[in-house]
Amino acid sequence: MFQVPTAVEDEFELPYGMHTVLFFRGRKTEKEKFAGGEFTTTVEAFIAVNGRAIQGATSHHLGDNFARMFDVTFLDRDTQQPRLVQQNSWGITTRTLGVMVMVHGDD
Repeated sequence: MFQVPTAVEDEFELPYGMHTVLFFRGRKTEKEKFAGGEFTTTVEAFIAVNGRAIQGATSHHLGDNFARMFDVTFLDRDTQQPRLVQQNSWGITTRTLGVMVMVHGDD
């Protein structure tokens, strides 16, 4: 039904793997997940110079929670009935650039 876990494997591998950044994939706890979402996955990057980790990217499976609030539907091809959309939200671009600078420097 949704592709968040698979997409995390594929999409985050490119910028982090390609730029030789040590990273860890994970899933946020119920308390840490995006408010209103069903679950949140994350990529935490390791910053060797200080031994810390930084959140490099997140993906949130929102399910149909926001679709219900705003009545976002599509017409089902098979049943010809309106259905609520399933939504995801991604945060990767500027955080990825920041991680690259923190790991490799800017000089």
